[in-house]
Amino acid sequence: MRFLVVFLCEIADLSISYQILRLVGEEAEKHDISIHSILQKPAPLVGGNVAKSNVVDFAVITDMLPLSKVKAFTSAISGLSFVQGEPLFMPMI
Repeated sequence: MRFLVVFLCEIADLSISYQILRLVGEEAEKHDISIHSILQKPAPLVGGNVAKSNVVDFAVITDMLPLSKVKAFTSAISGLSFVQGEPLFMPMI
């Protein structure tokens, strides 16, 4: 089954923003997870301008894998310094 994994990232500085994809990808590799796609939600517009927010939404869609692997993956990424709170995951039908 494919899973959708959603989490918030706090980007304290640009050096972290450049590392997010790499670090999430490394955790996926450690847990033998193939990523189908990744989405970073753009910062919202306020009055026609991009809001200055240091928290962005990320979503990862996995390829087919068992529930045990997505649980281990979400537990691992929740420990990354920039991830805020617990990641949410749900199966995709």
